[in-house]
Parts: sequence; structure tokens; C-alpha cells
Amino acid sequence: MVPPSDVAAVWPAAGIGAGILLAFGRSALVPLAIGVMVGTVVATVLSDRSLATAVFKGFCYVTEPVIVAWLLARWFGPAFSFQDLRRVSGFLAAAVMAAAITGIGGAATITLLHTTAPFWDAWRAWSLADGVGILVVAPLGNTELNGPAVVLRAEAGQVVAMVVHELATNAAKHGSLSTPNGRVSVRWRRRSNGDPHAPLVLEWRETAGPSVVAPQKTGYGTSIIRDVIPYEFGGTVDLTFTPLGVQCRLELSATWL
Repeated sequence: MVPPSDVAAVWPAAGIGAGILLAFGRSALVPLAIGVMVGTVVATVLSDRSLATAVFKGFCYVTEPVIVAWLLARWFGPAFSFQDLRRVSGFLAAAVMAAAITGIGGAATITLLHTTAPFWDAWRAWSLADGVGILVVAPLGNTELNGPAVVLRAEAGQVVAMVVHELATNAAKHGSLSTPNGRVSVRWRRRSNGDPHAPLVLEWRETAGPSVVAPQKTGYGTSIIRDVIPYEFGGTVDLTFTPLGVQCRLELSATWL
């Protein structure tokens, strides 16, 4: 796949929009739409893109959280929470559908107005970036995200997204995100400042949630978290279940950045 330069590896704004609509309902739709459209137009034009590109991308960004919120309201009613596996699975399905649908418009905009990348490459990149943004950010109302801008190669981005999704799903079902006062801190950095070959370090830390006990048996999700990055990319993953919350530290070689 040729990753288009106009598509980020992960687009957290998609998750922010979905999270706002889930938290505040339809009353937030108009302010959200205006804010997203204005922000997209300004940022896109300042990045030397055309006004047409900005407007079409803004429309896609507005539509995405609306699709997620509409599907969840239709399936589960107006009040949505991550309280059981059925709702978590429904959220996963809604995020995938929203990213795939808006990815068509986004890819068309990118390929027609900006880049020469093939349409389906642009669609896969857009859908992955926005889908991961929704899955990771929308459930994390009590979350701190902190780190520099980092672009991962497509194959590494998919695997890191799988790992973070498993951590977020577990936190929503059993950990800090299953309680109103729980907190999750997600921080990433290059281990040595200024070194172009420095690995990427990502740290996930849960606090103020239910007391955590290490599982007696390793399940599918835990295997994904612990094994995929070392096996596929030679990185390291340290997953620990402390009484205060789950902690995970992963390290990825600069080869995959």
C-alpha cells in the first residue's frame, strides 16, 4: 500500500467528535459540526490545500461521528455506555462502518484534489486512521493523551492499533474506564531526543479504577497485547496487572517509523 501523504496514521479527532456526541447527545451536534468544519477549513487552507479539499474533508469529518452516534442510538437507545460486551461490540461495529463509509468520500477528495495515490490505498489509509481514532479516543473521556507527532508505517500502525484497542476494550469492561472516576494515561515518546534511530516508547497506565488481579489464564486479548509486536516487529511489550490498574509499556524500533 502506498500511504498518501495527506492521511495521518491515526486521526484522534474522529474519536473526539464521536465521544462528544455520545456524552452530550443531539444538543451538541450543531456546535460540533460548526467547530469541526471551521477547524478543518482553516487547518487545511493553512497547509496549502485548496478550499474545495478543505470543505469536502470537513464534511467527511462531521459525518463520521454522526454515523457512530446514530447507529448506537438506533441499536441501544439514546443513553449509551460501555457496560457490557454487547455494547462494546456494537461500538466496534459502528466505528468500523462509519470509518469505511466516510473513507469513500475522503479517499475521493484526496485522490481527485490532492494526491496521485490509488483510490483504494487512500481509502484504506483514511478508514484505518479514522477507525482507530474513534476506537481509541471516543471511549476515553477520562484519559490523558500526551506525546509528539509520530507517523508509523502502515503495517506497524495496524498492529499498534490492535494492541491499543485491546487495552481500551479491557479497560472499558474491567478496568479504569468501567467506572466514572477511573483514569487512563497514554503517553508516547522517542527514547532518545534528537536521535533519528531512537525507538518509539508508548506507555499505558490505568489508575483509580477497580482493583486489578492478574488473569490465571492468558486470553486472546492478552496474547494480542503481549505477543504481536515482538513477533511481527521485534519490539518489546511489558504488560503488568498491578492492584492500582493495568500498566503496559511497548517499544517499537525506529525502522517502523
